[in-house]
Amino acid sequence: MYHNILTQQDCPEYDPLKKVIKLLRAFIKIDAIYFSKHLEEPSNNGIITVLVSKSNPHYYEEIYDFSWKIMKSYPEFSFSFYDEAWLKAELEEGNLYAIMNCDDSQLLYSASNFTSVVDFKKIKPEKLIKKVTKRFKRHNLEINIIGRDLKYYNTDGRHLSAAYNMHQQFRYLFINISWFLAGDYTGTESLEEQEEYLRKFSIVLANTFDPEKKEEWFVLKQLDEARTAIQCNKEIEPITKETIDIAYEKLAILKEEVRRVFDKYIKRVKIKLEDLVSVN
Repeated sequence: MYHNILTQQDCPEYDPLKKVIKLLRAFIKIDAIYFSKHLEEPSNNGIITVLVSKSNPHYYEEIYDFSWKIMKSYPEFSFSFYDEAWLKAELEEGNLYAIMNCDDSQLLYSASNFTSVVDFKKIKPEKLIKKVTKRFKRHNLEINIIGRDLKYYNTDGRHLSAAYNMHQQFRYLFINISWFLAGDYTGTESLEEQEEYLRKFSIVLANTFDPEKKEEWFVLKQLDEARTAIQCNKEIEPITKETIDIAYEKLAILKEEVRRVFDKYIKRVKIKLEDLVSVN
């Protein structure tokens, strides 16, 4: 059954969304499909969230391997594949992705036996916001603990140790904000892949190290090399002080950006919960 945008042919996204849904339904058993706009400066037109049915032969995380051609053919959309049970379990842990991206007004398609993924009558906004804020602060504290030795490495001129330390901070910052914007995160150790994952949801954060700027991209590559040197005992080119200085400046900027995005996210969630809880 089609809903909302897909019942309004004058909507600018009507044609591509209709085609995408037809393709997805051709090889995936689906409970529901939602379409939502990005929180941050968008890289495309919006997010398509697909709830994969329990009866589908492949787990939702495996769907990416089968649907890459569709995603490549429709770069104007970011795709997220989950199942209802996972979204509900994550919501209990303070993951607000379902609230931001899966309400009835964002529903495009649903199976005949599907009911809303979020029961807004049971939501307690203040308790939920408190939980997600506590989790964000805990993750930030962990990042600060990782970074507490950085000043000693810089003072002693231990550039490799400093680069590795900052690599770990960058990685956990990317993971922390991905959890809010994307509902999930990639566990990859590669900062390049972390940025690419975020690119579907925020251009600003994904361009922390701009791939179009050789100097910045070289620094990112050196940080990734520092990780392999420390963790895999690999010989690499010496890390320069210039790399450390640029990375240090980028790290301070990213911390501020992550805080800004989180505050913006919480503000938007509060407004949405006030509207939806009062209606329900």
